[in-house]
Amino acid sequence: MRPIARCLAASLVLAAGCPIYTIRPTPQPTTTVRPMPGPTTTPVAPAPRLVQVHIINGTNQVVCYLHISPASDNQWGEDRLGNQTLPHGAALRVQLDARYPAWDLLAQTCERETLAEMRNFALPADGNIYLQPPAAPPPPPPVEVPPQPVQVRLVNDSGIEIWYLYVSEVGAPWGEDRLGDAQTIPPGEEVILELDANLLWDYKAEDRNHQSITEQYNLRVFEGAVWSVRNTHGAPGGG
Repeated sequence: MRPIARCLAASLVLAAGCPIYTIRPTPQPTTTVRPMPGPTTTPVAPAPRLVQVHIINGTNQVVCYLHISPASDNQWGEDRLGNQTLPHGAALRVQLDARYPAWDLLAQTCERETLAEMRNFALPADGNIYLQPPAAPPPPPPVEVPPQPVQVRLVNDSGIEIWYLYVSEVGAPWGEDRLGDAQTIPPGEEVILELDANLLWDYKAEDRNHQSITEQYNLRVFEGAVWSVRNTHGAPGGG
């Protein structure tokens, strides 16, 4: 077909309303470049803050083994003395890391008996750690002894009427008059006292004017005991 005729044919096609298709170009795949990680840096541990400490032996014995470690450690670590010993009164100079807030210490004899053990203590401001022997255990509580009441006869052999009678445990105040307001002990008469045989006792007797007839101290009592009141102070006779 001639070129003019080919152009005419194409014009006729367009005039007839025939659709014209356009071919969309296929997109080319894009490549994403992943950034390469930079070089890693290892964190640097802070430098120790070493302080000088003197450990002074005040145990009255020779220390053969000495361990001191941060309280956060589970092991005592090496013996700080090595082949040396630490006599009583001597001091060992060590360097400790002040970054640790609390420390433990163990001092032992050559037979591995504990002389001193300190737990969770802060490094002292003056730099001195004193080894002291363990505190003695507290004494056991006193055994409660039940009272053992016994009857004691107090006989007036003074020749003077007793108006006032005071009986008390050793070291205790005299307390109240055992005879009260309505009772006296004439010469030759007696009263019965009920006292605890586990204790020591004091007593004093006075006449009607509160003049002392006798005073007796540190008396033991038992069932059937007799206290004979005699005029040991020279109180005048008469009622």
